Amino acid sequence: MSKATDIRLLQVNSQTEEFAYRAPIKFGGRVVTDVVLLHVTADV
Repeated sequence: MSKATDIRLLQVNSQTEEFAYRAPIKFGGRVVTDVVLLHVTADV
């Protein structure tokens, strides 16, 4: 049974974006050279 405060997802879109670092970064004991960003939009 749904409530008046419930929301319903109508559509979800995702997109990735990759960036290479100018210099390697040591993070968590590992060398990281790039990062991938995840952009998400949701229509409710």
